[in-house]
Amino acid sequence: HARSFSPKSAPLLLTHVCSSWRALSLSTPALWDTLTIPPPEGTGLLAYDIRLVQVFLRRSGTRRLNVDLGISAGEYPWQRPKLLQDRVIDALIPHAWRIKTLENVTSAQLLQRFTLSRLSNVEQLLVTDEDDPKFRLVRYPSASTRFPESLQVLDLHRTTLELHRLPPPSALSELYVRSPVGIGCISVTGALTLLSELKSLESCSLDISVPSDASIAHSLGHLPRTTLPRLTELRLHWGQSIDIGPLLD
Repeated sequence: HARSFSPKSAPLLLTHVCSSWRALSLSTPALWDTLTIPPPEGTGLLAYDIRLVQVFLRRSGTRRLNVDLGISAGEYPWQRPKLLQDRVIDALIPHAWRIKTLENVTSAQLLQRFTLSRLSNVEQLLVTDEDDPKFRLVRYPSASTRFPESLQVLDLHRTTLELHRLPPPSALSELYVRSPVGIGCISVTGALTLLSELKSLESCSLDISVPSDASIAHSLGHLPRTTLPRLTELRLHWGQSIDIGPLLD
C-alpha cells in the first residue's frame, strides 16, 4: 500500500499507539489531508481502500486536499476494476472543491466525472491518459469549459487534450506537455500561440511533434515578439523533421 494508507505508517499508525495518541490524531485534520490511492496489485484496488478514502475525507475536516489517483497510472489500466475506480471518484466528488492537488487523473475522469467546475480551487493538475487508445477519446462538456483560474501548475502526460479548446488560465506559472498523442500534439505555431497567452509562466516544457503549415509559419515572422518576464526555465523537445526556428526567433 501507499504510505498514507499503510497501517504501519502515519497517520493510521498513530491511532493505535495509545488512547491519548489516538485522540490527538483524530483531532488533527492536517494528518489526513493527503490521499495517495494505492496502485493496483493482483486484483487491483480493494474495497478496504475505498473505506479508507472515506475515513481520510471525514477526518480531514474542511482542509484542502492533496489527491493522487494511483489507480489511474500503470501499464495495463484497462484491466483494472472500473467499478472500484468509480467508487473512489464518487467518494471524492462531493469534496472536489477542497482539492488543491490532483495527480494521475485521466482526461475522461477530469472532464466527465470530476468536471472542472467542481474543481474550482485546484492549483496543481497532473493528467495522464491510459496506454490503450480506446481510453484516449476526449469529450469536452461544452465550448465554455475552462480550467479554473486558481490553477498554477498543469502537467499533461500522454493526453489528447487540445489546449486551444481548453486553454489554461493566463496566470498559470508552470506548464508541462509531455508525449502528447493524436490531436493533442503541439505544432511550432501552436507552441508560440500558447506561450504568447501565458505571460506569467515561470517554468515550461513542451514536446513539439507537428510541423507548422508553411503559410502559417511564414506569417510568424510578422508577429510581435513574445516576452515572458517571469520565465526561468524553458525546455523544448522536437523531432528532426521539425523546424523550431520561428519559435526561437
